Amino acid sequence: PLAKSPDWLSTKERFSVLEQTVKSHPEDTKSMLDLSLIYIQEARASGNFVYYDAAALKYVNKALALDSSNFNGLLYKGLIYLSQHHFADGLAMSQKAQNINPYNAFVYGMLVDGNVEMGYYDSAVACSDKMVSVRPDLRSYSRISYLREIYGDYPGAISAMKMAVDA
Repeated sequence: PLAKSPDWLSTKERFSVLEQTVKSHPEDTKSMLDLSLIYIQEARASGNFVYYDAAALKYVNKALALDSSNFNGLLYKGLIYLSQHHFADGLAMSQKAQNINPYNAFVYGMLVDGNVEMGYYDSAVACSDKMVSVRPDLRSYSRISYLREIYGDYPGAISAMKMAVDA
């Protein structure tokens, strides 16, 4: 039934258009990265990270070969690395992306996640503070909640999670 859903049909159509665009315009990094984002989303939806991450990484690497400072390319590569539990690599890509755009909340979320997984809790806290100042929303408050839990501040973790729900 899901293969016949409007969402899947729309995704397949968008994928086909992007695939044709990349074939006819091999310098079009935006289309490459849009295509890789579809693969990243499908990895999360299907759980088939082995196939979809490799496919996404192929297009991300092509885009970064054309423009090594492409913010979304660095962001997506970091996201793939983090999902594969290559935390040091994911953290490094996230830091490169942050250097290009230090006002993006999503990149700070990746920095929080990478720093937590590497055990750099003080850096994770600093990044979560920056993230919530850039965009106080569900994503930033839930990360603050998790960090407070790590530090044993359970009332503070509950408070931050309530703020996440309210946001």
